[in-house]
Amino acid sequence: MFNIELTCFADGDMVVRKFRFFSLGALMATSTSQFRLLVVDDERCIREMMADLLLSNGYEVLTAQDGFDALNQLREPVPDLIISDLTMPRMSGVEFLAIVRQRFPQIPTIALSGEFLSDESHIAEIADAFFQKGHYTNSQLTETIAKFISASPARPRPSSTGLETNWIPRDEEGYLLMKCRNCLRSFPLEASKMNGGLHRVSCPWCQANLQFKIDHRKSVFPQRCDSSHVS
Repeated sequence: MFNIELTCFADGDMVVRKFRFFSLGALMATSTSQFRLLVVDDERCIREMMADLLLSNGYEVLTAQDGFDALNQLREPVPDLIISDLTMPRMSGVEFLAIVRQRFPQIPTIALSGEFLSDESHIAEIADAFFQKGHYTNSQLTETIAKFISASPARPRPSSTGLETNWIPRDEEGYLLMKCRNCLRSFPLEASKMNGGLHRVSCPWCQANLQFKIDHRKSVFPQRCDSSHVS
C-alpha cells in the first residue's frame, strides 16, 4: 500500500487530494487472509517452503509432520483446505486423507508425492487434486488452492446430532474391540473386570481421550456375552 498526494488549484485556491493505492500482493493477501490451510509433510524443509509460499499469498498456515500430528490439529475452526504428502511415517498421507474424507468431507484436499504413481485413480477417492513433487509450478498449486476454496467440493457435511452410541459386544475373553473416533483405528481393551458405568481410555495410536459406558443390563447377543457402548 502506498499514498500519493496531488496538489491542484480550483478557483484560485490550492486543493490537496490524497489517494491510497494497494499493490496486487496486498489485495491478494486481503482476500485470502481469512482462509486457513494445513500442510502435512514429514520433511521439515518442504513444510517450511510450502508454508512460506502460502503465507506470501496471504493465507494462514498450519503445519504437521505426519497424519497423527495433523489429526490433532483438526479442531474448530477446521482448515479450509489440506495439502498432504502421501508417504510419511506412523500414519501415511493415504490413511490420513481417507480419514479426512470420512470425518470432514467438506474440506477440499490436495495430495503430494515424490514417488511416481502409475495409477492415480485411487488417489481421486481421497483427494481432489494430485501433484507430483518437482513436476508442478507454484502458480499451478496456488491457482488450484484458490479454485477449491472459492468453490468447495459439493459433498455433504457429516450430521451433527451429538454423541452417537455404538454397541460393542465383549468377546469370550472379556475384550472390547474399540474404535477411536479421532483416527478411526481399532484396538482391543481388556474389560472383563470393569464395573458398570462410565469409563475413559486413551487411544494407543493417537492418544485421543475416549469415553465409554459399560451396561451389564444390555446385551447385543444375550445368549453369549454382555455388551458395552462407546460414546
